[in-house]
Amino acid sequence: MPFAIRSMLKRTSVIKAGFAATVLAFGPGIGANAQQAAADEVTVAVDRGAYLAGRFAAMHEDFLGAAPYLARALEADPTNAPLASDALSAFIGADNRDAAFALAQAITGATRTSQLANTVTLASAAIDGNWRGMFEQLEAGRSAGPLIDGLARGWGHLGLGETADAISAFDEMVENPPSRVIGQFHKGLALAMVGDFEGADAALSQPAADGVPMTGPAVLALAEVRSQLGNNPGAIALIDGFFTSNMPPEAQALRDRLEAGDAIPFTRVRSPAQGMAEAYYAVAQIAAQGDDAFVSLLYARLTTWIDPVNDGAQFSTARLLADMGNMVLAEQAYAAVAADSPSSDAAQMGRAMLLADNARTDEALPLVEDLIAAQPENAGYHAVLAAMLRDLDRPADSVTAYSAAIERTPPANRWPLYFSRAVTHHALRDMPSTEADLRAALEQAPDQPIILNYLGYLLIDRNEKLDEGLDMIERAIAATPDNGAVVDSLGWAYFRLGRYADAVVQLERAVLLEPVEYEINDHLGDAYWMVGRKREARFQWQRALSFATGPNAPEGIEPEVIEAIRAKLADGLTAPATAGESDG
Repeated sequence: MPFAIRSMLKRTSVIKAGFAATVLAFGPGIGANAQQAAADEVTVAVDRGAYLAGRFAAMHEDFLGAAPYLARALEADPTNAPLASDALSAFIGADNRDAAFALAQAITGATRTSQLANTVTLASAAIDGNWRGMFEQLEAGRSAGPLIDGLARGWGHLGLGETADAISAFDEMVENPPSRVIGQFHKGLALAMVGDFEGADAALSQPAADGVPMTGPAVLALAEVRSQLGNNPGAIALIDGFFTSNMPPEAQALRDRLEAGDAIPFTRVRSPAQGMAEAYYAVAQIAAQGDDAFVSLLYARLTTWIDPVNDGAQFSTARLLADMGNMVLAEQAYAAVAADSPSSDAAQMGRAMLLADNARTDEALPLVEDLIAAQPENAGYHAVLAAMLRDLDRPADSVTAYSAAIERTPPANRWPLYFSRAVTHHALRDMPSTEADLRAALEQAPDQPIILNYLGYLLIDRNEKLDEGLDMIERAIAATPDNGAVVDSLGWAYFRLGRYADAVVQLERAVLLEPVEYEINDHLGDAYWMVGRKREARFQWQRALSFATGPNAPEGIEPEVIEAIRAKLADGLTAPATAGESDG
């Protein structure tokens, strides 16, 4: 497939504000930088080999590999605080709850300063309902950070039945600007949990009244509150106004029940422990907004330990682990979503995409097929299936699946599917169908550079409708002037039209933009030859050959393409290339 097309299809995935102002001060052992600094101070008394192996695995975010080695190293040097913090992080990442709780308790019992250990012991207290123990930890100065400490006081009071004190604790956070929004949210959750739905409505609505964007969890909580107040239409309007596209399963399920006229019980937080889970999940989201994936993972994982049915945290955990390359742990996180959850299908699809992104598409395919069997009208499932079938080099089956997706998609939203089906038709060498799908896509999205470049290139390369093809490529380059693939298309169009000097100008610029792309170097060699720069032509062809046959060569290069380059190196370009003679 020509680079002009391949570059548009690079596969990164198969189918692959309210809290922002809160100030967090992470202590030793939590942030990745703190981890590395701590590691530099470690001196393992006995088992240095275990420590080095554990650190190597941890540096590569391999928690399952790191945890046993760091545990062994810690046995050899149990008083080493930085090593203990490293091991604790690995235990959390590896989902080893018992080991993490035991180690955190040992760290805090030894009066070491570790915010991470304090954070874990607070989570353990919440799971056990040990609210007095939580207050004892806070009064002893073992802080988990100002945000978690403040929320723990509120939910701890509620756990002890001290509602007024709980609301006062949340009000203290509301009065502090950095924690105002999250304090309002948790105050609203607490009021709803104890049945004060009018108060909850006021608290949960306040950030929006102050001009602060709402969050998904706040919207869902407020929708349940408004249903309890007999205002299902207002709850539906709230959901529709926030989730304007790609409504998550949990929100769709809630909306469906509201539409049916049900009086929805308040289920967002049913216990003080779930309230604490929401506190940890808030920190996970804040860390994610700050691109600190490691911290986000730790807090998302702790959230799921406190509240295993928090699907948002389970999904966050799975995605973070997948991004870190922890395939097994990511699969386990997706599997932890309950089968009766509104998000169970999304979890199955997440696992399928995870498998496909790790070159296990053959295992992913049955998962998607099962989803289609259960929901045959879901266009998205058919589209995912089509992409997987194309990945498995089953283009005919892929075309069928894309057709099913197109039939089930509103006409105004079909252009990406037409485009994808065109790519699959091209793999089948079905040029009439390829062009028909590209024109259908272009009719819906007339200014899309990816369509203009693809169709324009094909027309030029086939020596058909040359003026139209050139116009399309020029429009694509006007929209994306620094896209090497589009610049290459323009240069090659000029070459096909016999405008060799113009071709050289554009292809030289394309090589600067994509210096290691074999096809552009090959094109530039051809253009140099046609303007008499034969030594430079051979140099470019040699570069093209090295890039086409080297260790980083694109997959699927046909042998005749490589032989054609070798022939030019041996004999030169014996005749001008004309449109339709090669795949260019």
